[in-house]
Amino acid sequence: NELAKVYAKWTIDQNQVNEDSANLVDIYIYNLTTTKAVVNNTTIGYVKQMYDNLTKKGKALVKNYSILEELIDKYN
Repeated sequence: NELAKVYAKWTIDQNQVNEDSANLVDIYIYNLTTTKAVVNNTTIGYVKQMYDNLTKKGKALVKNYSILEELIDKYN
């Protein structure tokens, strides 16, 4: 008796990817506002790069982008 092999076919849920990525950017932005954060051009640049890599839909989901803009202005 030979056993049949069954394979799962996964498709990426792009809406979930956008939401997860936007939430991660929001978490990093929030972290930059805490007293324990190392806030400098490097850390702000890292979060900005994460934001820039989001799709248009992902960028629209980021809630705290204005805080990131303020940090960019302050530390540039």
